[in-house]
Amino acid sequence: MFIFTITGVLFTLSAVLSVMFCLLSLEYEPSVENVGKIAPFIIIYIIALQTFIMLSVRYYQWSRWAIVFISLISIGLTVFSLINLSGYPNISYYFMSANLVAAVWSFVFFYTPLWDRFIQQRAKTFEQMHGYNPIKRRR
Repeated sequence: MFIFTITGVLFTLSAVLSVMFCLLSLEYEPSVENVGKIAPFIIIYIIALQTFIMLSVRYYQWSRWAIVFISLISIGLTVFSLINLSGYPNISYYFMSANLVAAVWSFVFFYTPLWDRFIQQRAKTFEQMHGYNPIKRRR
């Protein structure tokens, strides 16, 4: 459960930071007025992300698929930002690289149980058709 909690926090941070890096790469000025306009949307976004995390604790499939989809989007936005922010200092590349690692980790962490469940379902279907389970036979 500890790793799940840490991964949930990393997922939320990577999703929010990928949006911020994307806005920065599109030359969105970080002035007081612009931050005041975007802050409510970011807060709602964080609440929605944490809702997906809490729902996935109860093992709702759709919430895990939503987390996987949002992780893929944050990976894409971070790569887009890495490509477009060539004139910024090196520290921004370190932050974006760390954000990319966090997004990939959250994608792998939440996608692996879904893939395992899909394989188990396919093995049960195969067992019903052919009379043996190929996964259990290998063990």
